[in-house]
Amino acid sequence: MKKRLVSILLSTAMVAAALSGCGGSDGFRTVLAEWNEAHPDIELVENVLANAEYKTQIATLAAAGDLPDVFLLQGMNTIDWAKQGLILDLTETIKASPYYADYNTAYFTPFTADDKVYGYPCLTGGTCTVVIYDKQMWKDAGYDSFPSTWAEVEAAIDLAEYITGPAFSSFVAQNYALGGLTKVADVDLSGFDQITQDFYNWSYVDTTTCEIYDSYINSAVWDVLNTDLQDLMNGDKTPEEVAANAQAAYVANY
Repeated sequence: MKKRLVSILLSTAMVAAALSGCGGSDGFRTVLAEWNEAHPDIELVENVLANAEYKTQIATLAAAGDLPDVFLLQGMNTIDWAKQGLILDLTETIKASPYYADYNTAYFTPFTADDKVYGYPCLTGGTCTVVIYDKQMWKDAGYDSFPSTWAEVEAAIDLAEYITGPAFSSFVAQNYALGGLTKVADVDLSGFDQITQDFYNWSYVDTTTCEIYDSYINSAVWDVLNTDLQDLMNGDKTPEEVAANAQAAYVANY
C-alpha cells in the first residue's frame, strides 16, 4: 500500500532551538515526532528553510503556487493569501475539532479573513503559526482530483490539529511556563521561580489575549515598519519619522 505524503515546512530556528531546549520548539518537535510515530502509513516530508530567509522564501513559494501542506503562516499574509486561494478555509474543521471546547479562540483573530479561519495558532504570545495548503499535495500523492469528502483529506489536517492541541500546550506549560492554543487547567508551576509564575499568570490567565502587532498588518506595511524600527534603534530615524512612514504605508496598502 502506497504511503500518503504530507509535507511540512520548518525554519532552522525551530530545529536549532529545539535542540537547545527552547520551550516552543522543543514542544513542537516533541509532538511532531509523536504524531509521526503514530502514523506509520504516512510519509512525513520535512523541509527546513534558513530562518533569516523564511519570510522571503515562503512568499516565493506562495507566488509559485508551491506551498507545502503544513507550514508556518504569519498573520500579515492571511488576507492576501486567502483571496488568492492559496490557503485552506479551516473554519468548520476547527469547529469540529475534539479540542475546540478548550481552544482560546481569541488567538484565531490574526488568521481570520471574512469570518473564515485559515490557521491553527501554535505557541501563542506572538509566534508563528500553522496553516494548511492542499493543491500540490494531491498531485504529488497521485490523486487525479481533490477529495470529495473530509474523510478523504485526513492526514494534513490531523497533523496540524495534533501539534497545536493539548499535547503541545500541556508540554510547553509544564516544562517552560508557556501557553498554546489549547487552554490547560491546573498547571503546576511550583518548579519555577516566582517571577516566572507571575509572568505566566499575567500572560495566559489574567490578561486578555493579543497577538504581536505584525500579525494584523500586511507584508507591505510590515516591510516599511520593520526597516524603520531598525533605523530607529540605530539612531537613524526619529519616532515621528517612523510613525509617519508607517501611516503612509498603511494608507497606501489598505
